[in-house]
Amino acid sequence: TTVLGVYTWPSGNSYQGTWAQGKRHGRYGQLESTASGARYEGTWSNGLQDGYGTETYSDGGMYRWGQDMAGWGVGRRSDGLHYAGEWAGNKRHGYGCTTFPDGTKEEGKYKQNVLVSGKRKNLIPLRASKIREKVDRAVEAAEKAADIAKQKAEIAMSR
Repeated sequence: TTVLGVYTWPSGNSYQGTWAQGKRHGRYGQLESTASGARYEGTWSNGLQDGYGTETYSDGGMYRWGQDMAGWGVGRRSDGLHYAGEWAGNKRHGYGCTTFPDGTKEEGKYKQNVLVSGKRKNLIPLRASKIREKVDRAVEAAEKAADIAKQKAEIAMSR
């Protein structure tokens, strides 16, 4: 059975949302950190962020994703850096595209936040068609996951 509730830790951090068997679990919950100013809104499973969610930081940085940053997602930092693509363990991992604050782009395959195949470009297109297709699919999936995360948060907030 899922219930709604609020818990505030001695640190001041708080969680408001759905619970099951004493753990954050269900369609929507919001966790706020008083120390860092970070906030996560989204779905939970057995006490962990899971599914679709949005994480925002006090400096204005934001990440929206599907599958707990292990899947597809979009990250925007306060300095203007933007990444759309595949993630694993909160790092760029798989195919994706990074746009830097100056407008230059880096796209291809990442491993643990490092571009391992592909290129950094300004106006020169990525020509290897297999990589191009994989990057395009990953970016499309990331944008879709971000849109779903936003919709789910808006629906949950309206309840």
